[in-house]
Amino acid sequence: MGGAIPLIYFIMPNWCLNTVKFEANESVSEELRMLFLTMAEKEILEDKGQLPSGYEGRSGYLFEIEMEEYQLSYLTKWSPNIEVVIFVAKQYGAGFIYNYEEPGMAIYGVAFYRNGEIQDI
Repeated sequence: MGGAIPLIYFIMPNWCLNTVKFEANESVSEELRMLFLTMAEKEILEDKGQLPSGYEGRSGYLFEIEMEEYQLSYLTKWSPNIEVVIFVAKQYGAGFIYNYEEPGMAIYGVAFYRNGEIQDI
């Protein structure tokens, strides 16, 4: 009976809170709202984080997706997923203001995406 007991480590992520306000005309804003409401429903049904259809990255999953009016809020693991939001903005021809905070590692910031250019502060 003297065998070693293997240790299994579970790495728990620090969660990053993300809020995004898209800048677009009313019809595009409504399309974006429907996209994220659909992703929120799918997250609940599948019990896992979501990425927008067509996005080919392997990270940046959205968790606990909420869409109130035209403001998107969600969590990501460890850090913001600005590249995912840029992907969506490009698809819909929208801009955005993106706030993120991950207090465990003191990651805070705001990013602006307008006219195809990102400014991350």
